[in-house]
Amino acid sequence: MTLEFDQGIVPGLVKETLGEIYFVKAQRPRMLYEDNENTGEIKERPVEFSSATQETMFVVNFPPKTNLDGLSFGDVVELEEVEFRFWISIDHESMSNRAENDLKVSALRYKKTGKNIFQMATSNHVLSAKEKTEPNKGNVKKE
Repeated sequence: MTLEFDQGIVPGLVKETLGEIYFVKAQRPRMLYEDNENTGEIKERPVEFSSATQETMFVVNFPPKTNLDGLSFGDVVELEEVEFRFWISIDHESMSNRAENDLKVSALRYKKTGKNIFQMATSNHVLSAKEKTEPNKGNVKKE
């Protein structure tokens, strides 16, 4: 059985598949080349994210004009107009039947949700050992 996708695009449910998505870091922009010469133009902006559901990191490629300045490590984002494109690379000169393959994830834009996983963790009050053993001691009324 062979799986075939129209133009290599794999249909996917982003929120169901990836869950919450956290910003990790912006990678170096990929540059456009013509005749093996760098044109100085940015081809795409790869950004590393982490998936809560998949428990892995992955790269999303954005258009060249995408502004990434407002993103901080741990920011929760929603990807918009996402495309999953399957690719395969076969080394025909290799002596083995090895092939590299993966999904290339692209999105036209992102939207910050206003949450950051590290700020959420610090905003939840963690009880000290003393507070755990002496509940409500600070709220006791003296008569």
